[in-house]
Amino acid sequence: MSESRHRVSFQTIILVLCLVILASTLTVTLVFLNKFYDIAGDMQDSISTYQSIDQLSRNINDSEDAYQSFFLGLTGEEPPEIRSRGKQNILTPLYKAMAETNKLMVDYDKNPERYFLINAINSGLDYLENYVSYMESQQFPLNAETEFSDYYWGIKVYSYLNGYCYSQLLSQAVRNDSLASITNMETMSRLRVITVLSIILLSAITILASFVITRRLTEPLRDMVDTAKAITEGDLDTPDLEPTGPMELVFLETSMNTMKQSLKERIELEQKLYRHTLDQEKMNRELERAHFLSLQSQINPHFLFNTLNTISHTALFEKADNTVSLINTLAGFLRYTLEFKDSVKLSTEFEFVHQYLDLQQARFKDRLGFSMTLDPQAAGIDVPPLFLQPLVENAIKHGLEPLPEGGFVTVVAKRFPGMTRIVVEDSGIGIPENFSVEALRNDGNHIGILNVRDRLSMFTRGKGTFAMDRISEEGGTRVTITLPGGTA
Repeated sequence: MSESRHRVSFQTIILVLCLVILASTLTVTLVFLNKFYDIAGDMQDSISTYQSIDQLSRNINDSEDAYQSFFLGLTGEEPPEIRSRGKQNILTPLYKAMAETNKLMVDYDKNPERYFLINAINSGLDYLENYVSYMESQQFPLNAETEFSDYYWGIKVYSYLNGYCYSQLLSQAVRNDSLASITNMETMSRLRVITVLSIILLSAITILASFVITRRLTEPLRDMVDTAKAITEGDLDTPDLEPTGPMELVFLETSMNTMKQSLKERIELEQKLYRHTLDQEKMNRELERAHFLSLQSQINPHFLFNTLNTISHTALFEKADNTVSLINTLAGFLRYTLEFKDSVKLSTEFEFVHQYLDLQQARFKDRLGFSMTLDPQAAGIDVPPLFLQPLVENAIKHGLEPLPEGGFVTVVAKRFPGMTRIVVEDSGIGIPENFSVEALRNDGNHIGILNVRDRLSMFTRGKGTFAMDRISEEGGTRVTITLPGGTA
């Protein structure tokens, strides 16, 4: 009896207890690791899905770039091998994209939404494969409305495919991963409870270790779930995930940051491209209109100039020097207005306005005085033609002409760092207090001012300014124009 008590010693009890604790720790650890590897496997599947979606989008973009470069660069004189090589450059990324869709394909019962999305993308890729061959057979270079329509239809199909990849396929993958992550988080929460209970029975050190481990695992997952939810809701301005945790989590966090930034940049690029297209169309319409007006004004210009030269020589023989000067000034004035140019130097525009003022001064005599000052450093900048004369004409017609005593017109152009400022002032009756340039759109008497403002906006791509205000209570009008750059 005594020997039996000595055989069951405290050391044995402690050893047995330690063995029990060790066995319990190993059991909990094995269970925890088994669940962790299941979660890691789910995350690895998610990573593979994101990689395939990203590669699919890259292949579509590469094919689109080759499509644009090839068809816009054709002149119609290339040998067949050049066309064949260009066509192959377009189709090769398409075939790679088809290979990626095979990786992403799932059974209908497993994921019906992805099943239909992949089939839709495959249909678009098959359509593009046939459409490229059709486009290759068309007339080049692209110079007809129908051919451009065919070309841009291909671009539109590429845009649809990119939309399927980013807006739908990626969103669907992120949404499914969000649900999986929530399930994994619930599993991790249960394991945490079990671990905490086990740690309470085992030791404070085990509690601390388990807390650190679970914390390092759950925080990155929670951050990824929050970010995924924000992306699915259309919020792309969320802060980037901090790469923390195991290698798989770091890779997933980095990939999510990259895809979010890529999607954001693409949306911004599409918006800029849309705005640029609208501005370009508006500019083309204005240029066509200006060209039409120029053609209207060119009614037998040679006859007009020959007639003016005849009158000038007749006046010279009759010793009418003032008449000769006025006719020569008028001839130069008309020649400038009949020339169709996209831009002129500011000094040339000043010379034209000076000729106009000389002609008006001959009409109004002492009722019209004027002053023109041009900064030599601003003389060589490019400006749209005929943009100052309507402002001076408006100042004389609506500002000075109604006054019996007339008035004075001042035109000043000065260069400043980064810009050139042009000011046209008159001492006339002045504009109303509540005057608005935009209100002139329905006023046929002042349409020239609105046209000048719109032309300047298109010429400077919105970087210039146009302002019109009353100088004082007594009257007077000031038009202030700023042009970017200011270098000759």
